[in-house]
Amino acid sequence: MDLKELFELYKRERDYQTTVFGDYKNNTSLNLASFLAFLQSYIEKAIRLYTSDWTEEIPSWLVSCREYEIQGTAPSKTYEELVKIFTLAGAALEVYTDMDIDEWRKEGPKQKWMKPPECK
Repeated sequence: MDLKELFELYKRERDYQTTVFGDYKNNTSLNLASFLAFLQSYIEKAIRLYTSDWTEEIPSWLVSCREYEIQGTAPSKTYEELVKIFTLAGAALEVYTDMDIDEWRKEGPKQKWMKPPECK
């Protein structure tokens, strides 16, 4: 999956969630803590599914994944939860923030994360 497809997936899931749950901006009972609780529950579910629910028959939307290529089974439902997690995290940023993306990580990676030059 490339970055363009990832953003398209986000938009598709976001549209789905808006249709099902309404516009989060209009729901005054939701706040950032609500999204964090949702995210935590989805993460816990994804972990539980990863350790227990693998299948040889993958759904049509999951063309392939690393696990399926290696062993012929896949944690399809875990990937489904990851899409929800990704989209909920994005929705929280959409609803509760106004960010200057040009300022985000403007300083670049910290030196401690940079690879040392390779020796020859």
